[in-house]
Amino acid sequence: MKKKSDIQREVTIVSDSCRHPYTCDAPIYKVGVVLSGGGARGFAHAGFFKAMDELGVRPNVISGTSAGAIAGVMYAGGKSPDAMLDIFSNIRLLQLPRFRANGRNPDAGKDKRNHHLLFKAKDLLQILRQNLPKTTFEGLNIPLVVNATSLERGQNVYFYTGDVLKPVVASSAIPMVFKPVLIDGQHYVDGGVMQNLSVSPIRRACKYVIAMHVNPLEDYSAHGRMYEPEWERIFKLMIRANTFTDKEQVDLFIEPSELVRYKITETRLGSEMFWIGYYEAKQSLEAFIREHPDIVDGQE
Repeated sequence: MKKKSDIQREVTIVSDSCRHPYTCDAPIYKVGVVLSGGGARGFAHAGFFKAMDELGVRPNVISGTSAGAIAGVMYAGGKSPDAMLDIFSNIRLLQLPRFRANGRNPDAGKDKRNHHLLFKAKDLLQILRQNLPKTTFEGLNIPLVVNATSLERGQNVYFYTGDVLKPVVASSAIPMVFKPVLIDGQHYVDGGVMQNLSVSPIRRACKYVIAMHVNPLEDYSAHGRMYEPEWERIFKLMIRANTFTDKEQVDLFIEPSELVRYKITETRLGSEMFWIGYYEAKQSLEAFIREHPDIVDGQE
């Protein structure tokens, strides 16, 4: 028999009470925001929130995956976009291995301190604890849904109650880079493996859904070669394939094309990605507001 905590987290929840976004058959929120994964490109999510704040568009519910879950929990926990940029920029980093087509690591035995880096899972957990005054979903200022992939079930699972820290870390656990995160006896990895743009949990509950996708894909066919590691390209292709259905369900889809210039491991250029996200989001939101003025907070 499944535990109550397991049942609550099932993707296929059915309920008439409408106590949570994906149990609703009619909109209860004006604006829902969906944030994709994307590694270091997640800095652009903070810029997106800055544009929303300036234009008076307030998210009533947030759904996030991987880097989007990190940005989502920070914003829902009360951090300003500028504070988020500072926090992300000061997280300790983890060496990512490079692999050639023959499976060998060309960096073996070398000093790795200057190679591309990403967050350490344990340090991410510590940063979340240090910067979130409340560490449960219920304690956040804005309702949040976090998407992670269950290895045992072979499906994505949405977390929205109880402890928020471990689900966010699990949602960000890139396979074969980070160890799976154990929650209630099951192992979880990056939510982007199966659903990088988790629109479906909140679509029915929102009048408007705005998606910020930070994984534009560069076409290398004219170059004759790829200018990124094979593992990174494969990961992006996998993510791209699982976003098509969700993308069709949103009212506004924002994807800053300039982000193709940045690797998902390029955290040192986070400030640049922050401003790319800001300007792209501001332009897209301004156009959307002209056609849907009621999206602005306080407008009906």
